[in-house]
Formats: sequence, C-alpha cells, structure tokens
Amino acid sequence: MSNYVGTWGLYSWFRENGEHLLHPDERSDKAYENYYGRVFFCSGETEDGYLILDFASTQYRVRPDIYQVAPTPPFKFGDKVRYKTKPERVGIILGLNWHFKRGEPMYTLIIEGKRAKKIYYAADLELIEDD
Repeated sequence: MSNYVGTWGLYSWFRENGEHLLHPDERSDKAYENYYGRVFFCSGETEDGYLILDFASTQYRVRPDIYQVAPTPPFKFGDKVRYKTKPERVGIILGLNWHFKRGEPMYTLIIEGKRAKKIYYAADLELIEDD
C-alpha cells in the first residue's frame, strides 16, 4: 500500500505522459479531460498498484507516478456551504479544481438545483453544519 491513501492531490495527466499510467478501463479519446486541474481524494489502492482517485461520485484508477499531494481543501464534495457576501447564497460543493496561479482550490457549486456559473474560493464560503 502506498502512503497516498487518504490524501488530496492533483493528477495532471496528458496523452504525452503515456496511457500506461491509466487503468485500461479509464483510457479514452478524451481521458485527459478527466484529470487536468481537478483535485482528487485518494480513497484507496488496487492490488495491482493503481491509486483510486475520487472526484465527486466518480472514481478513476491511475498509476501513482505523477500524483502530486495537495493541501487538504477546507471544503469537500457534497459539503453544504454559504457564500458569505451579498447576495448570500447556499449551495452544495459539486467540484473541486485547482487554480494553479493562486495555488488553491476553487469550487463549483450547485445552487437551487442548478450548477452555478461562478467559481468560488474558500475565502468566499463558510460551511453550514447540519443540525
């Protein structure tokens, strides 16, 4: 078992990295769209050495060669959050992506059942604890 299980990280895979890094079931013409810029949670490892990376409700199996551990994000998939400035909005974390220039995660929310067009940062949000 690797020491990546339980970490958050980036998997910036491009075709030039080689398809050998992706599990055969994860390979497709548009596989690269599933990896670059996303923040994944490493939930496990297969017996044959692939990491299991979670992004929302989807899992990907990849070789650990280019996995980069990132800081644990303050909010995770499915968290209920409030946008702190006006207008105050409540939403659910749908996606986590990495803003490379700022060096921090950015969040996609579902607000009132629809995917928000705006991108949010941790400083803009606060967690809503379930009662």
